Amino acid sequence: MLKKSKILLLFVFVFAYCAKAQRNNDSTQVYTPVYDGLDTILLMDGNSIVCTVNDSLTGAIHYLKSAKSKREKVVDYEDVFSISDTLGEWMLYEQDTLGNDYTESEMRYFIYGQQDARNGNYARVPFAVNVVLSAAAGVFGVPGLASNFWTLPMPFIVTGVSALRPNKIRVKEQYVSDLDYYNEPTYIQGYRVEAQRKRKVSAMIGGGIGLIGGLIFAQFNEYDF
Repeated sequence: MLKKSKILLLFVFVFAYCAKAQRNNDSTQVYTPVYDGLDTILLMDGNSIVCTVNDSLTGAIHYLKSAKSKREKVVDYEDVFSISDTLGEWMLYEQDTLGNDYTESEMRYFIYGQQDARNGNYARVPFAVNVVLSAAAGVFGVPGLASNFWTLPMPFIVTGVSALRPNKIRVKEQYVSDLDYYNEPTYIQGYRVEAQRKRKVSAMIGGGIGLIGGLIFAQFNEYDF
């Protein structure tokens, strides 16, 4: 009788362990909302969404941003790295041969790199350069001038140049949340990917501002170039 009790107890422990492992490791299973507090959805681009998850049965996460929200928002499973709730972290990311080349640990460092680069400032120089060059193109590229060819393409040209050589982007120590991350190649890569994105966006905004300002200046100031 005692032996049977031990066997039964062992079975219970094994079952509980397997259930916990399934909850933590099998990202192919549907996430089950807990409904006892706020959830945090960690996206593949490093952004986080603090919300209340309502449903996940359709291959996507349906959530509400706040208690006052009446309209659900949706994010696909493939765009989500993990969901954290009061029970812990539920992994949706899984390494495969369809684009998810990194292991879970490598992808986590990649996301850390994106998050840290988002706090850095890599946009001042591309922004300023595109403002100046695009403004010059707007001023000198008024109708009838030979240089008019370069007016509209200028913001795109400067933006394209600013996106070259992403591997030369330096990881700034003051923006690194943990200096141990320096030793992780995927952290460096994620950092550079986000820094390059910021440079392109900022350069494009600067180009638009410069071009519009240059065209307006040229229209109100007639010069015989």
